[in-house]
Order: sequence, then C-alpha cells, then structure tokens
Amino acid sequence: MKLTVPYTYTFWYVPTRCTNDRHALSQAVMEVEIAEIDDADAPVVMTVANGKDAGLGNEQGADRFLPRADGKPRQVRMRNGLFYVEAMSAEELSQRASRLATLDATFLAKFGISGQRTPGYVEKSYGHSDITSVSGVRRQNGGLREDKTRDDRGEKVGRLIARQAARMFIVDGVTFELCREPVLKIKFDHSGLMAHGIVEAFESLAARTDYSKYSETSAYTSSLIHADHLLSDMGVEKKVSFEVIDHNASSYDGVASDIAFHLVRAESDLKGVVHAAPTGVLQAYYKVAEALRHIDRSSPSISAEVIAAAHSVMDISVDPEIDEPMQQLSRTRFMNDRSGRQAVLGPDHGGPFRLDLMHVGGYRDRQGKMASATAFAGRILDRWEGRHPGSTFDNGQTDRMTTTLVSGVTVAEIGSDAQARHAAWEIGLAPGQVEKAIASGSRLFRLSAEKMASKELSRATRAGMVGLVIGPAPGDPNGHWSVAVKDHPKAEIALDAVSQHVEAMDERDMEMAQDQQLISIF
Repeated sequence: MKLTVPYTYTFWYVPTRCTNDRHALSQAVMEVEIAEIDDADAPVVMTVANGKDAGLGNEQGADRFLPRADGKPRQVRMRNGLFYVEAMSAEELSQRASRLATLDATFLAKFGISGQRTPGYVEKSYGHSDITSVSGVRRQNGGLREDKTRDDRGEKVGRLIARQAARMFIVDGVTFELCREPVLKIKFDHSGLMAHGIVEAFESLAARTDYSKYSETSAYTSSLIHADHLLSDMGVEKKVSFEVIDHNASSYDGVASDIAFHLVRAESDLKGVVHAAPTGVLQAYYKVAEALRHIDRSSPSISAEVIAAAHSVMDISVDPEIDEPMQQLSRTRFMNDRSGRQAVLGPDHGGPFRLDLMHVGGYRDRQGKMASATAFAGRILDRWEGRHPGSTFDNGQTDRMTTTLVSGVTVAEIGSDAQARHAAWEIGLAPGQVEKAIASGSRLFRLSAEKMASKELSRATRAGMVGLVIGPAPGDPNGHWSVAVKDHPKAEIALDAVSQHVEAMDERDMEMAQDQQLISIF
C-alpha cells in the first residue's frame, strides 16, 4: 500500500547583517510503501491483552498490548524471527498518515519502555511555528547569508518516516508494527505490593540494568509460555489475558534474566558497605563479583556458582553486641537531629539540643544497603526455587557455565530452550535443527567476542555473536559435534574454544570435589 505523507521539518538561516542563526518550519511530502503480505508469511504466534482497568494489574502493562477497540486481544505475528503486534486498520493508517495533526502518532513517535508513544519531531517546541520556506524567510528578511543557510529539504525526518514504514506490514487490511517479544512482568514496590502486565522484553541484561537506575528496583519476568506458572507461584490474581499459539517462537529466558539482574543489584549494594559492615560481607561480595564475572551478559546462563553467591549473601552473620547498640544510637541520632532542626531547648543551656553522631548515621545507611542486598539475594533464590520445571535444562546445574579465553572468545553453555532458540535466530539456523538438539539432550554452547562500537562521542564494548556449537549429550564421549558460525574473524577457532571451555570446567569440577573431600576429612 502506497501512502503520500506530508511532514514538517526545521531549517536554519541567518539574515543579512546578522550573525546568529535562526530556525523556521517548512513542509515537504514523500511517498512510502507499506508491504502487504499473506497470512502464511507472518503467522500468528500469540495473542495478548493487558487489563483495561486502572488497578495494579495494569500499572506495568504496555499500552501497545491493550485490547483492541472491540475488546478482543491483539494478535502478535512473527516474520523472519521478529515479532509484530497488531496496530490499526490499513484504512485508519492511511487517514492518519495523510494529516500533519496525526502524523506524529503514526510515523514519528517512539515507543518507550512503558509501551507508550513519546512525542516525536512534529510536537517539539517549534512545531507550532508558521510553516514557511527558505524563499519566504528571504523575502521577509530582505535577504539571507546564503552560506549560512542549512536546509536538507526534510531528509532527516524523511528517513525516520521511511524507517518506520519498513517496520510495518499489512495482513488482511490490518497493520502490524515491529516490537520485541511480549513477556509478563511482575513489579514489586517498596510496600511489597505487586503490579503485573505484559510488556516488551528488554534487549539485554545491560538494557534492563540501565533502566532500573531510573525506575524499578525489583521485578520478575517470564515468557508467556511460563507466565501462568509464575503468577500462580507468586499468588497474583491474573488481570491480563494471553495465549501462546507457537511455543517455538519464544526466545526469552525470564529465570536467567531475573537472577542475573538481581545479582547485579545485590553486588551494587554490597560494594557500598564492604568497608563498614558485619563479618562475612567482604567474602560474600567477592563471591558475587566472581559469579557475575563469569556470566555472559548478552545471554546469561544460571550456574551453581551464581546460586551459591546468592546463598552467601543470605548467610551473612551479624554481631548483636555491636549491631544492636549501633542501631539504637542511629535511631537516637536521627530523632535528636530532627529535634535540633526544631530548636528544642535543653534544660541546662540555651542552645538547641542536638547529638551529632554522623558515623552512626552512616552505619545506619549501610545497614539499609545490607538489607537491600539481602532482599535481592532472597528474590534470586525464590525465583530459582519457584521456576517452572521446563524453564531450564536439567544439566546437573554446572558449577560454572561461562569461560572467557585468552583469545577473547567467551564460551557460554546454554541453559534453557529459550536461550537455544535465541542463539539459533542470531546465527541464522533453521528452528527445527536446534529443537532436535534440545530433544536429544545435546549440550549447546554460545560463542561471542567483544567488539568496540561507537556511540555518539564515546566508545562502548559490546558482545558480538561468533557461533553456536552443538555437542553430544552428557555421558556420550563419542557423539557428534556440529558448528554453525557467522562471518567472524574468530569463527575458525569455535570448536577449539568450546574444547578449552569443557576441559577447564572439568578441571574445576575435579578441584572442587577434592576440596570437598578434604573438608569432610577434617
């Protein structure tokens, strides 16, 4: 379907005998084409509908997953391994795209974490200026400094519109927009109440951690395949509706994401208290830091080392002879500090009574961080112990799942079928191939290598996928190994890297077994 789209853009100019540049609004028109495809080319893989009520159940739900106007759930289709959610009819899209008043909500707005469209280009502060042109401002100002005029004819805005058009398609007269996988999220607030809803999965663990700096501190997530189990396990009354039609379409591992996320938060809190905290905090901090160092942040797998790190935080002991008096003093300091601000006079002197125990107040703050770290560790253990039986592989919970080799390649043993499907999609494998490997109990390994990526004026290190190695099932030394790699400089060492990882992990298991024997002897 072809659409003629009018849009506004900003250009910059400097009048004659002036030095400061100014901006004005102009208008352009472009033509875009929305692909029309058959139903079979993008099958429906799930349906979703967040609660429409204003209660807790809808506070976390993304607006783009609200029911349709007729109350029916929205369809989610899959095309080339990507998800597309039902938006509006093709007729409504054509009408909205043809008017400046509604263009912003159609092509130029962006979706935030909440699933709401944030204002785009048209609704900026100078979007309400009168529409003009370079020739118009030239006549109005009696000439321009032509070398200072910057007018790209709306090229930048046009690219945004074209990019959004490429993220859409039409099936049977209905438009669908690109989205990330719909997942369930249960958010905990400070009072312990829980809000749940269907949201888009985070792009990565790093994206989720960055988002938590400004918003939520703790939440559980789950693919819709295991969402009912999570709601039941948490005792939450279901206020959303969904149906997963094709289970093989889901590639989100909520258990791994939740545990790794909360471990990052626990490490952050522990880091701030290791210099003034009860006995054992430093040991717990190093265990947590070491566990995180051996997690593939781009696709985390949960190992016995990670769970042991969470236990170490929960096992931190306190000294009642020190902690109880310090807590009492910290409460006294807090109360007297307030009394000082209210200028309460002491009985024997005329100045305000105030007890300055700043070090006690600092102790009180650190105790709060310690409690927060313990709470995060508790969430980790609750999530792991309450997981759905089919959400992770029954691989004996390997002590460590990830190794970073001298070559710079990170080898991570895949811990769930969701991670396996995601790795297969990254590498371009047919879905059936990895499903057969999962069914046969094969061990799967994801290989990645760090790469430098420019982002504005800074440089960030990101993990690039190298390949996927499918090995035999545990206990089958003569089984077949298969390798699927990308066009990557380190692809040729994929099998050797996995061999080094397996050998290193076997040696580690042997050393730990010997340590346990020595402990049992003594």
